[in-house]
Amino acid sequence: MKELSPVLQENSPALRSLLSEVQEFPPEVDELLPALEEKTITVEREKQQPIRTGALSSTGQRKAVAKRLRTGFRILTVVAILALLVDLLLVYFVFLNRSSKQEQSSASPIIMAVPGIARRGQPLKLQLKYFPSSSQVLLTRDIQESVRTENASPFLTVNEQGEAEVLLHIDDSWKAGSHSIQAQDVHTHYVASTVIEVVGAGRVQPPRIQIRQRMLDMGAALQGANTIQPLQLLNSGGGAISWTASSNQRWLFPTPSRGTFSSGQNIAVAVSRAKMAPGEYKGEIQIASNTGVETIQVKMVVLPLHTTSSSVMSVVAPGLSFTTSDGDEKRQEQTLTVRNEGKQPLRWKVAGKAAMPSLIGSPILHSDVDWLTISPSQGEVAPGKTQTVHVRVKSRDLLPYVYGSIVTFSAEQQTLNTPQSVAIALDVLPACGLATDRRNLSFEAAQGQTNVAPQQLGIHLASTCNGRVSWRAKTQAKWLAVSPASGWLEAGGKTMLQVEVKQTEAEQQGFIILESKQQTQTVLVQLHLSSTTAATPTVNQITPSVQPTETASETAKEASYTVFPSLVTFNISQGKSERQQQEVLVSNTGQGELSWEAHIDSAGADWLSLTQNRGMLAAGKSDHLTLEVDPTNLRVGSYSALIKISVTDMQGNTANLPAQAVTVMLNVIPPCSFTASPAELVFGASLLNPKPGGQDIQLNVSGACSYPVTWQATIDAEGQDWIQLSLSSGVDNGQGSTITVHVNPGNRLLGTYKGTITITAVDQRGQVVRGSPQSVTVTLNVLP
Repeated sequence: MKELSPVLQENSPALRSLLSEVQEFPPEVDELLPALEEKTITVEREKQQPIRTGALSSTGQRKAVAKRLRTGFRILTVVAILALLVDLLLVYFVFLNRSSKQEQSSASPIIMAVPGIARRGQPLKLQLKYFPSSSQVLLTRDIQESVRTENASPFLTVNEQGEAEVLLHIDDSWKAGSHSIQAQDVHTHYVASTVIEVVGAGRVQPPRIQIRQRMLDMGAALQGANTIQPLQLLNSGGGAISWTASSNQRWLFPTPSRGTFSSGQNIAVAVSRAKMAPGEYKGEIQIASNTGVETIQVKMVVLPLHTTSSSVMSVVAPGLSFTTSDGDEKRQEQTLTVRNEGKQPLRWKVAGKAAMPSLIGSPILHSDVDWLTISPSQGEVAPGKTQTVHVRVKSRDLLPYVYGSIVTFSAEQQTLNTPQSVAIALDVLPACGLATDRRNLSFEAAQGQTNVAPQQLGIHLASTCNGRVSWRAKTQAKWLAVSPASGWLEAGGKTMLQVEVKQTEAEQQGFIILESKQQTQTVLVQLHLSSTTAATPTVNQITPSVQPTETASETAKEASYTVFPSLVTFNISQGKSERQQQEVLVSNTGQGELSWEAHIDSAGADWLSLTQNRGMLAAGKSDHLTLEVDPTNLRVGSYSALIKISVTDMQGNTANLPAQAVTVMLNVIPPCSFTASPAELVFGASLLNPKPGGQDIQLNVSGACSYPVTWQATIDAEGQDWIQLSLSSGVDNGQGSTITVHVNPGNRLLGTYKGTITITAVDQRGQVVRGSPQSVTVTLNVLP
């Protein structure tokens, strides 16, 4: 390499500084030196300064500079590599953190009860996990019953990790037996649930409906007036009661007309005196439930309207019932009719909407009624005329509950029958989810045992489900396994899961997690280690005689079994002859083979029969006992029978293995029927009365109907151009409907004209309702 020109060194202070640090150049720099020297000489000439072209520095100095420069490049390369490694590490940790958060956010919310068995008067610890960060959660039990926590509120807020722990007080309102606990995110409506067993509160009782008011006196009021009174339904037993109410009179409206409750529910009984002749009236409300059929007598008095020059207000119907499910986006609509039977114009308005007192459980949700819209909210009705009012409900943001409102209509002070009230109920049912045939599982094994018999867990869709639903199953314990891990369920179908214990080194408690859309359910699984099988609250067991030479694994082969459910209910419409079936699951939860047998232990229960009433069960296996009922020739009412199931082990030992009983309830309820009254309407038109006032047709749907029932009204060709209907179609949830009929004589000649209104009704399944179609004859007399 050539020596550096003194000119370069002399005229470039920066280069002089660099040369003091660098003793040797790399080859690339050496190649650039001639060009750099030439450029420097050119610049010097332009400045007309003398240029010296003396010899470069010595060869040793030049090599030293190049060496230092090469070392600098190496150091920069190492620094660059280190910086790249630091960046990669930062990216890695950021990705890990994000993946961890995504994994946490992708996990479905769950609730766990520790332990799964509780006693009255003692707190129960609940653990919530994987809820959205800082979300608000509502805790309830059974059928929308409020709970009492250490914070004296059923609402709680989870932490930033989506977790919370809370102590639940088990007070005297908790009855013995199984109870479901739900934790629902108030914003997303996601529900996590689990089941606990309450012991130390007496025997487990079947549900039993109790109605204290067997007679309701609605009092006396003027024609057109409404009267509303509460009716309380109670459950004096355990479990839950599902009920349907129907009336035998078109003026009598139970609101709501169906429901399910655990401890109790209030309903509104409303009567309408519109278009009723003066006098005393009596009617009945029948409440059919899974515990039987109850009858409530109702009476009222209609007082005559004396001649008046003022307006007279009536609002029909006095009660409306809506039913929807959690998360439903659709608005529902029904109509009311405001009628003026007076001589002056009626100016009316909606004076108020008040929350109906506690329809079910505890009043924990929505004291306001922003879910309800009345349109129009005011109006003017001419004498003898009517106005249709639209009642709309929106349930999208509402949590499952029975919401109620009393809507008050008022008019000017001189108006008769002001104010008037209408009861409106909205039942928001839980969203579709999974249900299990066993509340919890319990395994017995010796320590280190490797051949623990698996058990089965049946899953099916809740009664609110329609169509096909996907599900997933997993465990949160390494010693526990469940299969299959996913699948699909159809409404009315069932899937059996196999639950296995993989390790028996210590007593364990774990959970099976069942997931479906917007719902997670945890099932408690317990592993007990012992040389003899201990009794548990849900399993009957026997202990065969043990010889001194038996090993621990041999004594573990003891017998235990479960029967589920212990109460089976059939609800059948009177007159239906098709048989219905349900199943009872008999499971061998022990380690040895069992022989079982079932028989009907009730006289006069010839309506009930059993199929496959005996069998052999290997350890961990289950049999299905099919119950079949034949309702032919049975009258309306409740029937009950008892089935006893006895089990013996392979040695024929039954001494410590008592029989279990299954109660069978058969409720024969009135069939679904459709009526329209009156069967004939007669109008008279004349020069003095060219447009006669409207008349009503009352539609009534009652009995064991698959609601909602949809009806449609049509007019035949003879009446098409002069008969007018206020409604040509509608939806009935058991509260009844009203069609107001008007006639328009037009330029018709004197004489009599006839037309026919035909009304058809079909239920939710598309089946024609009994009594449909109904025909109403309309007669128009055109007089001079």
